[in-house]
Amino acid sequence: PIDGLLLSFAVKDGVGATDESLLTGEATYALKTEGDKVFGGTRNRGSPFFMKTTATYSNSLFALMTSQLQNALEKKGNLELASKKFAAIFTPITLATAALSWI
Repeated sequence: PIDGLLLSFAVKDGVGATDESLLTGEATYALKTEGDKVFGGTRNRGSPFFMKTTATYSNSLFALMTSQLQNALEKKGNLELASKKFAAIFTPITLATAALSWI
């Protein structure tokens, strides 16, 4: 997956359309003409075309989105941290109270 610029179509009177739903969430295809940006992680749904690479995978939009998602998944939210602190105190107290009620 690389980013690039659409140079020309492989067939005469070609029509460019890419499925960018993985990047944008849009269900419709993005129409492309010569000179438009083409992003890694998209699928060509139009005529075959030639493109010039402008960014390798490590510098592509897809790689940036992937790393941002990974960072978001690894980071714990404030509410999650607070609930763990609360559970660490509340659970032993609840268990101790239940044990004392049996006596």
